[in-house]
Amino acid sequence: MKKLVLVSLVILAFTFGLNAQNVQLDNPGFEEWEDVGVGQDEPVSWSTIKTSDNQGVNNVAPITWARCDTAHSGNYSVKLINLTTIINQTATGSVTNGRFHTTYNPTEGYVFTDPEDDQWHKPFTGRPDSVAVWIQFYPVNNDTLQAKFLLHKNEGTLAIKPENEDNVIALASINLTGVYDEWTRVTAPFVYESDENPEYILAMPTSGAGLNAIAVSMALYDDIELIYGPQAVGDNLFANSTIYYADGNIWFKNLPADIGESSVEIIDLSGKIIIKEQITTDHIAASDSGLKPGIYIARIINEKSSFSTKLFVK
Repeated sequence: MKKLVLVSLVILAFTFGLNAQNVQLDNPGFEEWEDVGVGQDEPVSWSTIKTSDNQGVNNVAPITWARCDTAHSGNYSVKLINLTTIINQTATGSVTNGRFHTTYNPTEGYVFTDPEDDQWHKPFTGRPDSVAVWIQFYPVNNDTLQAKFLLHKNEGTLAIKPENEDNVIALASINLTGVYDEWTRVTAPFVYESDENPEYILAMPTSGAGLNAIAVSMALYDDIELIYGPQAVGDNLFANSTIYYADGNIWFKNLPADIGESSVEIIDLSGKIIIKEQITTDHIAASDSGLKPGIYIARIINEKSSFSTKLFVK
């Protein structure tokens, strides 16, 4: 009987570990919407500046989001648009899976996880490798699409407050400029600052550059996906591998003998995928890809493992 109980506990722990490593955001494709009494439906499990913690601001805040039937998959996406407020400020189009704190002074606004209220937080104990988002973006001038995903314990905010810095487990940030008039998949790695497991995930997609957002810039978001690496199951095939740039090529060193169907992604620091190719030899050509000198994230992916590292291009 003791052996049976022990085996059962091991199986339960293993199953819990798998589940923790495959958790996704709620309603990541923005398919479900609900009437929250503000004149515009909100996506289920997401909130807006009209349902912030400041009812006085809520009453006069503009509606900067909408359900959109232009979707990457399914029926809907979320459309975000920057709008001018009645006091001649620009409200950035944004949603969050936490809650907004708003004031009439934009520099004092932020989104936050409320650990005490299930409506305003998303429990989360996984350690994903990166996040992928499908977007369209129609900026005015040089406006920037920004999306942030924070893994944290206890209390957490975006932007991150000094008093909450010790609660940060990891942060993934997407920053894009230029027009994207077709659905484009962008990714960003989670940069980990702690070996601890998080307690919550706080997400905030937007259609503008924060306090510098420009009115009428618009973004569509769909199919947000958290991507898990080798910590999910088993050993990492690429633990001893390295990736480097030389002579117009991206080289792979110490790849395992049997890598199966593996691909490499080269991602700039804004989250845009610059190169994505199957790995068939010990290198791929980068000279025709538009890869400019700078720092990138290189990631090898197959069915069982992933490996991410910085790539320096000179």
